Amino acid sequence: MFEYTIRKGNKKDLDAICCLQLYSQEKAFAEITSNELKVPTLKVYTELWTRRLDSKENDYSFYVAYRDHLLLGFIYARMVVYKGKKIALIKALYVNPTHWDLGIGYALLKRLYRDIEKQEIEVVSLFILDQNKRAETLYKKFGFKFDSVVRKIVVHDQEYFLRHMVDRRVINRKETK
Repeated sequence: MFEYTIRKGNKKDLDAICCLQLYSQEKAFAEITSNELKVPTLKVYTELWTRRLDSKENDYSFYVAYRDHLLLGFIYARMVVYKGKKIALIKALYVNPTHWDLGIGYALLKRLYRDIEKQEIEVVSLFILDQNKRAETLYKKFGFKFDSVVRKIVVHDQEYFLRHMVDRRVINRKETK
């Protein structure tokens, strides 16, 4: 069995999560299309994650998976209220491509859900790139389903679609325990 630790993420993880996000996006995008993905620079990611982690609001959950000193993956979700419902929006879930298919993404989702249960979240929501079958398989295995919401994005003159997935079973899980 492959062993690793999941813990709350913090600012000390900043450099590792930015590098992992860049590396993971490049590898995942290569599986989806032959077009080269020109991802934002490390500086852009550092600024984004610094803002997120410096937030004075306690409206997010952030966990990292490590083995020794190697970051294996991370998950970040914001908690919001939309139309009177408490929603967890998964904004990022990345696993080091050298450790894909070892259950790390699934374990990070399980850890996030422990937070969700404490916060009485009603729905978990996320968007995935339509062609990202690896992510789709993970989220479906966890219980997410597609709804009808689709967003079009353009990256370097190339159109892509983001499909919305939701898990509305969060309340049901608590009721069946």
